Amino acid sequence: MAKSYEISIVRKVLRGSHIKGAHRLIKWSGGVRRGALSGLGCLLNFDLSQANELYSYFFMGDDQYIRFWKGTVESGDAFIDVGANVGYYACHLSKMVASSGLVLAFEPNPATRQRLQENLDLNDSTNVLLLDYAVGECARTDVLLASSEHGLSRLRNIRGDNFGIGTVDVEHTVRVVGIDELASRLSQHRVRGMKIDIEGCELSALRGAVGLIRTHHPVIQLEVNLNLMRQFGFYFRDLHAFFADLDYVTFAPEVPTGFVWSKSAVTLKALGTGDDAPVRPADILACHRSDADFVLHKWRNRLQ
Repeated sequence: MAKSYEISIVRKVLRGSHIKGAHRLIKWSGGVRRGALSGLGCLLNFDLSQANELYSYFFMGDDQYIRFWKGTVESGDAFIDVGANVGYYACHLSKMVASSGLVLAFEPNPATRQRLQENLDLNDSTNVLLLDYAVGECARTDVLLASSEHGLSRLRNIRGDNFGIGTVDVEHTVRVVGIDELASRLSQHRVRGMKIDIEGCELSALRGAVGLIRTHHPVIQLEVNLNLMRQFGFYFRDLHAFFADLDYVTFAPEVPTGFVWSKSAVTLKALGTGDDAPVRPADILACHRSDADFVLHKWRNRLQ
């Protein structure tokens, strides 16, 4: 009991504050936490030997965005999760859209998808449609490089190497689809949000969803890692041009400086031209210009 109480306190502190270097103090943590509370109403299995899951468990790294989505999507909406990993977003969004809503979760890595299914089962997330496709601009087959760190698995880049992945455990031949090809499955719902995190291929996925974006104007959460994007021939100016053509605006998190700061102090900075690209990897938010004030309001009030 003492250990459980101690970890609970640590998680609460790290959830609300950024402490520089704190990740080094807990990197020794190992094992699996089964049915652990996410802090936002879900039960999840966390494998703490995986860096991204350790980060989610102790630091609740996506907590700010999950809270933002809680104020943005509504019961009956649809949400698209591209690169669903072990289901941190899919499980939470399943509860937000409720039984009348739908979550499309794309995860092409078989081992990761099995973990995702286990977490969906833990939360009785029957409104999640789990798809084994990779997502791109158009239908094709491609090679998925499955990393020992499953959060880094991705499609083969244009150079055919494993830049940014590290060790590749296995290569899978996977079917790639464009999201617009599956639009009929969403005809009964308003697609309110999308999250895309696929290790550099994000623009390709967006191009394959342009019809849906024009129709539904979803709010989009997008990982931007400039080094990984370049491995696929993409630059931030290309991403900026894509959104500008759709009359979308983009925002990046702006964090305080210093060794310790409250996560509640993170604000959104409007991005203009391609020269405003985030220097460090970050999840940006994009929305139709008509929703900009709404998105900024929901971000400011995400902790309420």
